[in-house]
Amino acid sequence: MLGSSPSDDAQKQLRERAGAWFASYDTLIQASLHPKPSDDKHVALPWGPARADCVGMIFNRVAGLDIGTTPNRIIAGNMAPADAPVRYPFVWNASDQDWTQWPGFAQNGDGITGLGRNVGEVFGVFGVFHPTNDPLAIGGVDYLADSSLQFFNLQRLENLIRQIKPPAWPGKIEDQLAAKGKDIFDRQPKDGGCGPSCHREEKGEARLCNSDSWKTPRQPVGTDIREYRGLGRVGDTGVLAGQIIPGLPFATLKSTDSLASVLKTSVAQSVIQAPLKYGAFTFEPILAECLKNKEANPLAAIEFLAENTKDILRQGLGELYKIPAPSDPIVFESRVLHGVWATAPYLHNGSVPTLWELLKPPAARVPSFKIGPAYDLDNVGLAAEQKKFGAYEFQTTADCGAGKMDDSGNSRCGHDYGTWLKEDEKKALLEYLKSL
Repeated sequence: MLGSSPSDDAQKQLRERAGAWFASYDTLIQASLHPKPSDDKHVALPWGPARADCVGMIFNRVAGLDIGTTPNRIIAGNMAPADAPVRYPFVWNASDQDWTQWPGFAQNGDGITGLGRNVGEVFGVFGVFHPTNDPLAIGGVDYLADSSLQFFNLQRLENLIRQIKPPAWPGKIEDQLAAKGKDIFDRQPKDGGCGPSCHREEKGEARLCNSDSWKTPRQPVGTDIREYRGLGRVGDTGVLAGQIIPGLPFATLKSTDSLASVLKTSVAQSVIQAPLKYGAFTFEPILAECLKNKEANPLAAIEFLAENTKDILRQGLGELYKIPAPSDPIVFESRVLHGVWATAPYLHNGSVPTLWELLKPPAARVPSFKIGPAYDLDNVGLAAEQKKFGAYEFQTTADCGAGKMDDSGNSRCGHDYGTWLKEDEKKALLEYLKSL
């Protein structure tokens, strides 16, 4: 990095840069994962393997490390313990669903909203984001100053994700048993099923550049509600104070505002400014998608699209996040179940190891289990014995019932569909789920 004979000054500068980098990320990690002792029983919950509080970490990263008005950009008061871990979702069909994130608050379903999803994720995994006051930039802030966003690669990765197919069950499917299971699955919930439209591949909400997204219902299922605590966080907006929040009605960021609005503004404005910095055809794959879906977006020529890229992106990202109000029902997304057999552990927080356990009442589900790659093909999910993570066991809770909802972050409560079915009906249902 410095060569074989670096000067004292070069060594000093390197130490300063390394120290500044360490100070910012150490602040982030300490605040997120190692907070000071507190009486709050939820503080410092271990994520464990196969889980992460992605939304909490993205809020902490963008609002805590990147938008401060001081030279180090840090706003420590915007950070909070990242104590609502969820399991990683499967990536096949991720581009097709019309809403995403486990609470279903993020629009999805076409290239523009997919790009918004991926930009937010880049921020969350420590990509460089240094919005800077600049009177020559649109709105007075340059969102791409010293940015590590690589838009061409993000679009390419999204295209590759679209090509991933769900894995087929590795064994033989008993067709007659699976057909019986399908009949059970299609029953009304009161009869032990999930019908008529739960987890179905149905036409979703049209997006600006795609009229064929998949419907992703958001349903109250009684599962762990810890993630909802963090969605309404507010904080200091730093250098973004006064910036226009994309979408309607017209609004600007106040000096203290919703961190979801800070993230939405950061994501959308980074994308909107990109054609001005990198060229009109930065988003040519997305523009081509718009042309293929002329019924949803009746623009006729690629030249016209290129000239109006900024307006198209602003329109497509205007409603990127729909954060639930405190009075709204607590709901979670209900994704299409293709390949569900391969996605253990189950529930959004990964608190149930197998589909067989999921078909038991919450109190009867195993209270703890090991995490790892060994699979149980009979019960469809994680095998009881695992070696990859040593003696680690995921300890769950079940503090629910009589209308009470568990918010420990580790709750195995909820999703009571089929829990009162007979054993032979449960086996048939599992056979059907293996076939998807």
